[in-house]
Amino acid sequence: MHSESKDKITRPKKRPPERAVSKDSRRGVATIWVVGFGPALLGLLVLVTEISSLWLARIELETAVEAGALACVKVWGGSADTSPNRDTAAAAGVSFAQANTVLGNTFTIPPSSATFGSYAIATRTFTAGDPIIPNDGTRAVILYATVDVPGLWNGFGGPRSIQARATALYDTSSTPAPRIVSVTTVNP
Repeated sequence: MHSESKDKITRPKKRPPERAVSKDSRRGVATIWVVGFGPALLGLLVLVTEISSLWLARIELETAVEAGALACVKVWGGSADTSPNRDTAAAAGVSFAQANTVLGNTFTIPPSSATFGSYAIATRTFTAGDPIIPNDGTRAVILYATVDVPGLWNGFGGPRSIQARATALYDTSSTPAPRIVSVTTVNP
């Protein structure tokens, strides 16, 4: 009898059949995901395009102000330091700056946005000067511009102002004589 129990094979117990997931029970899951994450992805898209637009406006304004500052210092740097020459240089700088666009829009800046002075290369400092500045390689001009940039998405976030400033030096020891020494952008 003992040998009979050895020969007997025991079968494992059958598991109850797993419940099959029907298509009906999963219907609508994709809709929940789209409704949940759709607005978040749309908001992220709006934010990314707004930031990209501001970045492009900043670069275009910097380019415009650099062109204006270089034109201004080139006209003024090689001539006598007189009030009419400063006025002519300021007009040239403003004209060159305004020849550029920011996000496809033209902008205006007053001639008073050009500040004439001298620039110390060693200390990297600009000193505005009303008296006559000798043409000794230190003449410099700072040109300012402020542009309002509209929001892309129907005013999302409202308009923003971007201000740029470029300093150009008429350096007689270098070739070419006019050169940019500083560019600053401020996003208030």
